[in-house]
Amino acid sequence: MGLSDRQALIVSHNDTAHPHVHVIVNRVCLETDRAAIMGKVETGLRGPAATKATKAEILAELRAERGA
Repeated sequence: MGLSDRQALIVSHNDTAHPHVHVIVNRVCLETDRAAIMGKVETGLRGPAATKATKAEILAELRAERGA
C-alpha cells in the first residue's frame, strides 16, 4: 500500500456477527507533511472467506511493512 511511513491503528474484534479488522491510517506523513493519495482499497475479505488465518497474515504483513 505504500503507507509504511504513516501512523496506523489496527483493531480486530469479534463482538459482532462476524470477526473483522478495522485499519485506520493517517494519510499525512509526519516527516514530510505530504498526504498519500488513496483510492478505494478492496481487500476481498468479506463473508466466510475472511478467516482468522487470513486476517492474521494481513496484520503480519502490515506490521512487517512498518518494522513493528
